[in-house]
Amino acid sequence: MVFLIFGVVFVVSSRFMEVESPSNTPDLRGVNFRETGYVKDGDPNNFGGGLVLVYEKPGAPALSVELILNEKSYCTFGEQGILCMALSVTIETALEGRRVLVEGVRDGDQVFVRNLEIIEEAEKRFGLIQSVRENSQNVLVEMDEVEFLSGEEAIEAGIDDTECERENIYDCIPSMNNDFYIRNVETSTEVYILNDNSEIVLFENPGSPELENVTLKEFLEQSQDEDRFITAYPYIYFLDGATIVKLEEQYVP
Repeated sequence: MVFLIFGVVFVVSSRFMEVESPSNTPDLRGVNFRETGYVKDGDPNNFGGGLVLVYEKPGAPALSVELILNEKSYCTFGEQGILCMALSVTIETALEGRRVLVEGVRDGDQVFVRNLEIIEEAEKRFGLIQSVRENSQNVLVEMDEVEFLSGEEAIEAGIDDTECERENIYDCIPSMNNDFYIRNVETSTEVYILNDNSEIVLFENPGSPELENVTLKEFLEQSQDEDRFITAYPYIYFLDGATIVKLEEQYVP
């Protein structure tokens, strides 16, 4: 590159010049890793720490790599990109079970993220656990899908389901005093797979609103503990086909 300053010619090699990426556009120079999968957050209290991408390749169904976020990491939602560190919510909340494309620079078991892009919405459901059992490869969870309603929608549904008068709905459905109604007109269950790549979030203690990530083994142990009441509370679960990619216990007052 040639510059003319005060009549003197200067030649500067372009390799010594840093070219800035356009605003809100990830810098993909030097990227050597591009994979799609699901992000697990093993340390929700540490922004950008504990993030793991779980992905697959032919013949290798359970691969993972640690994700490192820094000042070059962009999160892309649709056509809009934003620095991941500028998000007003945690990465886990922003992604919420969605399938993502990760582009970055891999160094060993770590990938320094340049672009984290949502490419597919996971199927989000709400339900109750009916049973948990283990086979030779996975944990099988039988779920009864229900509706979680609040406000006027809950009142109208409650009137239809109970034939109570509007003024009596809070007596007919006691949970309405806390503005929610778990609607389960009929029990219809489906069996789904939980595996080592599934993110599982449970109460630290039964009935406590404080949550913690647990392993598949810990979940299986708690499901067999009668004092744990694993079937007493509802869950949000995200599906990828017949596999639950995230299972989170829900607190209800």
